Amino acid sequence: EDHQWLELKPALEGASLGVDSSIVKHLEKIRHLVMTRAQKCIDYQKTEVSEECSLGIVFGTEVLDSGLRGNQIHQMHPGSPAAQCGELQRGDEIVEIDGRQVDHLTVIPAVRGRNSIGTVCTLTVRRTTRQFQVLLHRTSKAAMQAASEVLRHLEKIE
Repeated sequence: EDHQWLELKPALEGASLGVDSSIVKHLEKIRHLVMTRAQKCIDYQKTEVSEECSLGIVFGTEVLDSGLRGNQIHQMHPGSPAAQCGELQRGDEIVEIDGRQVDHLTVIPAVRGRNSIGTVCTLTVRRTTRQFQVLLHRTSKAAMQAASEVLRHLEKIE
């Protein structure tokens, strides 16, 4: 199915559209973020596509002097599966992914799995003395980063 994206035409800039014209620049930036170089809209609903996957977690191993162990959560990208689940927080330690133990060397490859977008992974999380599981869907790393950018632009509009 082809998706079409209507570009905001320069002739409309400054025209009375019934909306605050200051948002037009932000909308144009958002449009740019969701378009491929071929000017086709990126389909964020792809499933089972081989592409670098992410859950939207930045681990301690990825941040110099974070003060965290490598498999602890440093932060989560806004709009990512990890952020949207509402159960994870900074400092949580990921001890297993899909039933396999992980450490600072294996956590990122385990998150990526076979790089199949839409597949579910089970994180076993340790927070102080409590341990629990969270199910998350892998998403395209590029799509997740673009979504984070879109959310930042939307925050500017509000």
